[in-house]
Amino acid sequence: MKKANVYKEEFFRAFWNPRWLIVILLSIIIFFIGNYRWPIPLKNPVNRMMMLLDYGYFDFLGAVLLAVPFADSFLTDSQQGFTRFIIQRTNFKHYLSAKILATGLSGGVSLILSNLIVFLLGLGKGIDFSDVSFRAGYQGTMPWGPFSELYGQNPCAYFGYLLLSVFIFGFVWSLLAMFFSTLSRNRYITLAAPLVITQGLRVLIERNDIVPYQLNALFGLQPYAVFFERPTFSIQLLQYLAVLVLSLIGLFVFTRKKHETI
Repeated sequence: MKKANVYKEEFFRAFWNPRWLIVILLSIIIFFIGNYRWPIPLKNPVNRMMMLLDYGYFDFLGAVLLAVPFADSFLTDSQQGFTRFIIQRTNFKHYLSAKILATGLSGGVSLILSNLIVFLLGLGKGIDFSDVSFRAGYQGTMPWGPFSELYGQNPCAYFGYLLLSVFIFGFVWSLLAMFFSTLSRNRYITLAAPLVITQGLRVLIERNDIVPYQLNALFGLQPYAVFFERPTFSIQLLQYLAVLVLSLIGLFVFTRKKHETI
């Protein structure tokens, strides 16, 4: 099997599978929960989307959504004997690289899709990008995190930043979930790993002054939400980089061990 065909196969499996229906369904649930918990009308659809996500438990469900499409696929291949079949036809490194890229992209796209679904469903309440007033569950005139001033200047550009932010978050954290699939033969542990880690760090930070706020992984998922300290873009990038490096090192080390036993 040629290298290009390996990538084509993994991308097809990642983006053409019924699990995307779960992503869509959970996104719709997020919208209705957020709409119920935040009934206050907002003119700007970007502001509306942020509040719907914030009150729709996106901080919980987003960490699950990114893993749903493809994060456990390496484990599935191993359990079904597909890995052995693949490495008989192509280089294992090509297979692993394709798997990593497909998993990361599926994780990022799943969160973009979720945000877009909530955004589009919220358009039924009106569209007015010219209104740059900002309302939230706290007293503030702008979003909390990086590029908050951009919202007042160009809400559409800020919307683009939010989509880019969740895409990178989904990309790196889906790889961390994939890494956990090499440690455990339980797919549920793989799918739940991002949720457990992000919420675990959140609880430690909120209840323990020793743990630095920079470890709050939810900065990248909801940079506009209120935290104890205002996150900066540099902290956001460092978090992405740390998770990416840890995931890739773990994947190459542990998949190599599995490859040697096949």
